[in-house]
Amino acid sequence: MTMPYHRLGASKPPERFFTKRYMTHVFAQAIVFIFFQIFALGLLTSQPWYKSKHIDEDNVLTVNLTDENTVVMAVALSQYMIASIIVSVGPPFRQRWFENKFLVICLVWQAALVLYVIFAPQDPVKKYFFCCTDLGNTNFEVTLLVLIIANAVVSMLLQFFIGHNDRK
Repeated sequence: MTMPYHRLGASKPPERFFTKRYMTHVFAQAIVFIFFQIFALGLLTSQPWYKSKHIDEDNVLTVNLTDENTVVMAVALSQYMIASIIVSVGPPFRQRWFENKFLVICLVWQAALVLYVIFAPQDPVKKYFFCCTDLGNTNFEVTLLVLIIANAVVSMLLQFFIGHNDRK
């Protein structure tokens, strides 16, 4: 748990979280996340090496290992990390997110999982636990990582301009 800030702030905490300002920020972040997931899938399907896999409609309950699963899993895992950072309240009510050692440990662990999903060759853990494939193209894997970093930058800029920037 993030501890209280070391001194009391002059402003009082918000009384309601369902204000127009907060809800605008939440919806804007959701749109950014959806955009980056769709963009990542579009980037995947535009690759010359990409081949769409046919999914048997009669057997939809079986796990289908596809490149689409891998891309969505990597982007979604990273978006959970981004969301946990940008929604941290911080001063003047709480300490900053990076002062919460348990959160930092979880974020480092999750970042390692994202890198594993993107860059690791196919193995039983990746296949059966994550239901992901080996993308097999280093240029695309690096591009996907850059896209995830761009998602973080856009989300943090959105947080700065629309989010809780009224804290003093």
